[in-house]
Amino acid sequence: DNRVSQFFTTFINVYVFVFVIIGFIAFFIANSITYPLTLIEEQLRETKIGKKMDPIDWKGKDEIGRLIKEYNRMIIELEESTDRLAKSERENAWREMAKQVAHEIKNPLTPMKLGLQLLQRAWNDNDPEIREKFDRFSNTMIQQIESLSLIASEFSNFAQMPQTKLEKVDIKDIVSSVVDLYKNENEIEITLGYNPSLKSIIIADKDQMIRVFNNLIKNSIQAIPSQRLGKIDIELMNDNENIMVIIQDNGIGIDDEMKEKIFIDTGLIIVTGK
Repeated sequence: DNRVSQFFTTFINVYVFVFVIIGFIAFFIANSITYPLTLIEEQLRETKIGKKMDPIDWKGKDEIGRLIKEYNRMIIELEESTDRLAKSERENAWREMAKQVAHEIKNPLTPMKLGLQLLQRAWNDNDPEIREKFDRFSNTMIQQIESLSLIASEFSNFAQMPQTKLEKVDIKDIVSSVVDLYKNENEIEITLGYNPSLKSIIIADKDQMIRVFNNLIKNSIQAIPSQRLGKIDIELMNDNENIMVIIQDNGIGIDDEMKEKIFIDTGLIIVTGK
């Protein structure tokens, strides 16, 4: 009985010792297998577009090595795609800026041309009010030319739109000067109405306001079909805090898919005053 008891005791001790040795070996083997997976998991968790990721250095050519090789190839492709995306976004940004600048420059040219044609016709017809018309249109066109010159200068200086210059301006005079340029457009009737006692002084950028109304009126003209007699009604009114400029035309309106893009920010800042 004693020998049997000693045998089983020795056997159990050896078994436990072997089991512990096997446990340690299994732990190290499992750790060696899961370590690269854990490393890949941490790398994937930190992978972000635009962030440079270092490839994992792994010498083995086993299944884990092939997995790490595919991961390294993926981050290289991701960096290349990110660079292409950034380049595309820069190109699109420059393209949109060029379109905006071209749009801002092009808008005043049509009314300036019409104004010159009107003066030419008045001169040829010996219009007795030629002097008054010349003074009115020359002042208006000088404002338009100064606005164009400012846009071109600012675009050449780091391709930025003009900085906002806030000052007291009479919105009534600005709208009237822009309307004078467009009111001689063929087959377009433009009416401007306001109370003579209207308080129309605001704090804003004068050049930006001129461009705003140039855009609005020209967009109204472009929205009117050629076979239709165009009519644009502009009304100025104010309450205790705001000045309202209401522009209505009999054009075709705005497509539903374009309505969401109407108020895309273009950097314009307007501060209204009482």
